[in-house]
Amino acid sequence: MHDYIGAQLDAAFGDFPSLPSSSEASPAASPAAKQSRLDGSSDSVPMVTMLAEFAAMRSLVNRRADEVGGMVQKNCEAIAEVKAEVKGNTVQINAMSVSLDQMCAELISIKERVDLLETQAKATTVNTSAFMSRLSLLESYSRRWNLKLHGLEENEQQDVRRVVTQLFQDLLPEARNKLPDVVDTVHRLGPRKPNVTRGIIIQFTSRHYRDALWRAAKNSPLLAARKLRLTEDFSPEDRERRQQLWPQIERARKEVFHILVYAHLRFKRSCTMRLLLGLALIVLFLCTFKNTHKSWAVSFSDSAVSLLLSPLSVYSWLMSILLRLILSLPALILNILHQSWLLGMAFPWCIASISFSLAFTILHVTLYLLHLSLVLGVVAILTLSKFHSAKEDIRPKTASSLHIVAKSRIGHQG
Repeated sequence: MHDYIGAQLDAAFGDFPSLPSSSEASPAASPAAKQSRLDGSSDSVPMVTMLAEFAAMRSLVNRRADEVGGMVQKNCEAIAEVKAEVKGNTVQINAMSVSLDQMCAELISIKERVDLLETQAKATTVNTSAFMSRLSLLESYSRRWNLKLHGLEENEQQDVRRVVTQLFQDLLPEARNKLPDVVDTVHRLGPRKPNVTRGIIIQFTSRHYRDALWRAAKNSPLLAARKLRLTEDFSPEDRERRQQLWPQIERARKEVFHILVYAHLRFKRSCTMRLLLGLALIVLFLCTFKNTHKSWAVSFSDSAVSLLLSPLSVYSWLMSILLRLILSLPALILNILHQSWLLGMAFPWCIASISFSLAFTILHVTLYLLHLSLVLGVVAILTLSKFHSAKEDIRPKTASSLHIVAKSRIGHQG
């Protein structure tokens, strides 16, 4: 019997009655004779009690067994239900797995479509930007036939086309007869506003007359006297680009100015080096000419002239030197007078600095004169050397030609 059953029986019925002692019935003695149930002795009471207790125990055990059986039956049914649910879940999981596979395939297909759509969208964006750029170019090109007039007073009963045509006839009188046919469309810009003068846009049928009017309007005293202003008709994109480019143009102008200053300084240095090299070549020319190396002399003279006169021509260099000398003469004369006055008024400790400044001025004038004389001398030497070389080349050719002519005459006479 299980422990929990024993515990429940003890709690319900208490302890069983004790067995008879060993002194009353010896194992060796013969068993006592059975007594009848009808006998009213006191020994029959415990047996009845024991039987009742055993019957109660049996009923309790049966009841507990029935309960345990019911519980087992319920557990079996629950297990069967769980098995059925597990089978259903397995079927659902399999169906979900198939659905997931289908969804993965659909996602792959959708991804491919999305990639294709992205490629098409990029191509469409490129095409759209190209179309917009082309449209902007076409709009800018069509606006080149237009001009805008600002500052013309606005009246209710005003014939704007007639007024603008008369203004253009005064502005361009040589095309007075053509302008009424050239001016196509004239109208105010935007809605009417109180105390605001709207601009006027003019569309022309001929680009030639439109450009002529635009050139005539620049710095025109007629428009300035009437407080009118004529401008070109730009698209919003063109206006935005021009506003963005204007700071760059200003910066570029400043950079070009610095570059020109730097190039001017470098050109002055290169002119000094060119002058020194030219002097060296002229010295070599004189040495070779005295030593009767005329071919070398001619080559040295050509090199000196090409070095001294590049990149300017002879006449432009001469004119520039003369112009610089003429322009610097008044300043040099004033400087000499100023230095002389300072020399007379100065204290003894300033005489050395004034003398040095005066000597530097004289050296400046001397360098100008030396430069001028050098250029003139190079030109003269080159001309003389080429003349002598040409003379020497002509003489043998003339003698040989006379000899050939004489031979031909003798042959004809023979």
